Amino acid sequence: MKTFLIIVLVSVSLVGLTSRARAFDETPFDVRVNIPFTFYAGNTMLPKGHYVIRQLRDVDEKVFELQGEDHMVSVLLEGRIVQAESVSDKAQVMFKKYGDKEILYRFFALGQSQGIELNLSIHEKQAVKSGAAPEQHAVEATSSASAKKPN
Repeated sequence: MKTFLIIVLVSVSLVGLTSRARAFDETPFDVRVNIPFTFYAGNTMLPKGHYVIRQLRDVDEKVFELQGEDHMVSVLLEGRIVQAESVSDKAQVMFKKYGDKEILYRFFALGQSQGIELNLSIHEKQAVKSGAAPEQHAVEATSSASAKKPN
């Protein structure tokens, strides 16, 4: 009887730990995007392709991971919360183009009034210093159903 009780308690404990781990893995900000051009994210040049942007709450709420869906590329980015001009019915990843350089600078999850603006990269600081005026444009993205307002 004691053995049975121990097995039940261990099983219940493992189920509880597994549930907590899954809940902890759920990120409040998750955007998926297909970027059709080479671009800079932070100080890293990345190839065109499918990417996921996730908030890393367990590290710092200002830290985001941009990861290629093939898991071959991963970049950590730091940003701050910004207010959207209006709530969009689409998730968006926004870029500034300086000459031939595309620089990731903002992203918004679906239906959110707040988004994330990334800190200036070395490339953007150089472009601003040279007096170049950026062209801004957005790439439509998708948000996971679990995406929530960033804190």
